[in-house]
Amino acid sequence: MVAHTPSNAADAPFVGRPLPAVDRALLDGTARFAADTVPAAGALELALVRTAQAHADIHHIDTAEAQRRPGVEAVMTGAQLAERCRPLGNILTADAPFYPLAVDRIRYWGEPVAAVVANTRALAEDGADAVTVDAAPLPVLVDPVEAAEPGAPTLHTALATNVVHDRSFTYGQPDDAFATAAHVVRYEATFPRSSAFPLEPFVACAEYDPDLDRTTVWANYGGPLALHAVVAGALGVGLDRLRLVVPDRIGGNFGLKQALYPALVLVAVLARTTGRPVRWVEDRNEHLVASSAGSQRVTSMDGAFSSDGRLLALRIDQLENTGAYVRTPEPAGLYRMHGTLNGPYDVDHVAVRNRVVLTNQVPSGLNRGFGGPPFFHALESMLDTAARELGLDRADLRRRNLVTTFPYSCPSGSTLDHSDYRAVLDRALDLAGYVSATDAATAARTEGRLVGVGLGCSVESSGNNLGYMNLAGDPSLGAARSPRSGAGATATVAIDPFGAVSLQLDSPDCGQGYRTVAAQVVADELGLDPSRITVRTALDTATDGWTLTSGNYANRFSTAVASAAARAARRAGAKLRTLAGAELEVEADQLELRDGQIIDPVSGRSLPLGRLAGQLHWDLANRAEGVGGPIRETAVYAPSELGSPDELGRISTSFTFSVQCDLAIVEIDPATGEIDVDRYVTVHDAGTILNPGLFEGQVRGGFAHGFGAAMREALIYRPDGVPNARDLRAYGPVLATDLPPLIIDHLVSPSPNTELGAKGLGDGCAILAPTVMASAIADALELRRPPVPPFTPARVWRLAAHTSGER
Repeated sequence: MVAHTPSNAADAPFVGRPLPAVDRALLDGTARFAADTVPAAGALELALVRTAQAHADIHHIDTAEAQRRPGVEAVMTGAQLAERCRPLGNILTADAPFYPLAVDRIRYWGEPVAAVVANTRALAEDGADAVTVDAAPLPVLVDPVEAAEPGAPTLHTALATNVVHDRSFTYGQPDDAFATAAHVVRYEATFPRSSAFPLEPFVACAEYDPDLDRTTVWANYGGPLALHAVVAGALGVGLDRLRLVVPDRIGGNFGLKQALYPALVLVAVLARTTGRPVRWVEDRNEHLVASSAGSQRVTSMDGAFSSDGRLLALRIDQLENTGAYVRTPEPAGLYRMHGTLNGPYDVDHVAVRNRVVLTNQVPSGLNRGFGGPPFFHALESMLDTAARELGLDRADLRRRNLVTTFPYSCPSGSTLDHSDYRAVLDRALDLAGYVSATDAATAARTEGRLVGVGLGCSVESSGNNLGYMNLAGDPSLGAARSPRSGAGATATVAIDPFGAVSLQLDSPDCGQGYRTVAAQVVADELGLDPSRITVRTALDTATDGWTLTSGNYANRFSTAVASAAARAARRAGAKLRTLAGAELEVEADQLELRDGQIIDPVSGRSLPLGRLAGQLHWDLANRAEGVGGPIRETAVYAPSELGSPDELGRISTSFTFSVQCDLAIVEIDPATGEIDVDRYVTVHDAGTILNPGLFEGQVRGGFAHGFGAAMREALIYRPDGVPNARDLRAYGPVLATDLPPLIIDHLVSPSPNTELGAKGLGDGCAILAPTVMASAIADALELRRPPVPPFTPARVWRLAAHTSGER
């Protein structure tokens, strides 16, 4: 595909302009979110009974006192729930059933064991406080390495081991490359869990209609809608009997809101059981400790190098801790980077082993950049280690190995679309003053000051191919497993009888400014000002166009969603041209759409867009030949480049890839461990920039996310399975005032794989910031290998104290 030239190309197009976000309510505080509305009259409120044990067999749950409390309408235990629904399905075949409530065993601290429904939330919470749980403690496993050991006590009685997935892949001849390499470098690390804090936690409300035998669920769910099918399966109903409604504003996402779907099952069952609508609004502490988290990963990354520093092969071992259950779409984080195991580097030979292990921690799920932070931390830290061992400059080592010829076929299946990776690196080095900064850091260390420079490079996938999930399935099933592929998006452009234009997207807006950019895209195609385009991001599975890949996740807006919007608008424009061409007696393709008119540039004659659109509502008998009814054009964007894995497990995991290089210059106070970041530089090539203002906002937001994970936002569990941080004060998310100066720049290499040449960029700094900070700290302390986050003052002080004798 090639980038499309919009209809008003003679004028300055709206795509590419830094138009301000149109959703002013998000800025002035008047926006209404899911918790601000009760979509079903007379809804009961739900409170969950959560356990204070990390691992225990449930003997008895006493609900009698709770049921006697005023206003309490129903109390349901996990065992009672299991009589009314099926386990939530997942792609693995391990016998580890997962329900929204614990059924027979508690497996992580904070796991819900009962649900209390009452007339108000306060009364429901009073009822929850009256529930008592008799459970016998079991051994607790929070260390994934220990949990993976043969003979370790298992979390699920039907399992012989906590390792529920173990699969290896080989591309090229890595064994030969390692056997003949001049240097072999290893980096091992355990990358911690972290979470995120959307503006609004989880909200779900369900109502059962016995006449239609249909359940309607309203939720601030982010997608993908593949999980809609999982919910229907757990309820034992067809998709036509489960209507999901997502509001216009879902209060942030960061991927975490995919984990809401077990609650959809719970409120649906309770609504059917009580005969009344049931609503649940998660509180902030519940969200922190018991909703979801990015998975912990133990990685061994080996690199085989030639004598001149060329990276010949990679050998990767990844142990993914998904917590107490494998909750769909996990182990997505383990496989999202599978098609680009070489990162941005030219590597011919790769071997990887992937394992999934269960521990007594909250189940993992998507978190911004999911799968990317632990993978690129290991890869980039291995390169830093190699540079030190080989006596090479870190930037020069990367420059020698970056991909230079495009399109580039990665050994594990992805195709990197056009860019100039070295130019991105060089631009970042120039903006940071890399040469002078490294010289200054070296000089400062001779004076006893702890100054360091860190850097890292990555590719960022956008428009994920959900077919990579097949790699996590049982390979023995072969053709028996349903094929999965694609990263489709659906958009509908409609024009009403008076000429008003609306756009319906299949991706909820989480605050990124979707409405603004989508309006720009449609405005260019129809020759209108963006202010005349109404964009709707609310989604109703009963009335709107969608696919199982619909949703807000994995950088799919600028690639798939914007492309679908452009195609739908183009079809609407073609219909208008056909109508006008028949009336003006000219060829449709010579007409232009501009300023709300369809214009013949030769004669200068024109027709108003509104009149033509209205004609299809009021005068269908006189419509032009080949034109159907009123303008309501739906386009599905499904890149043909994506497919299912081949017999070797090769798969293109996305259809566009951005490239990024970040640098940080830091100084550490040896007395306190405090880190002062002098400056942080980030340079991206994300193809065509649809809106420069929103581009900068995405980069700054991603940086805040990654910087927080780097500096202190880690979910650490004590040996007894209790999380160290059980409220926001203890967790300590970074604030705007904690962020250092950020220098942002970009290069533009339009992607040939999207309608507008755009690639994704929302995850980039969230992925790279932790490893770049690790690189800078290792440089400042002259460590042999970069450490893992979080880089709290206490941890950095200990690192500085323990390494002071080595400097």
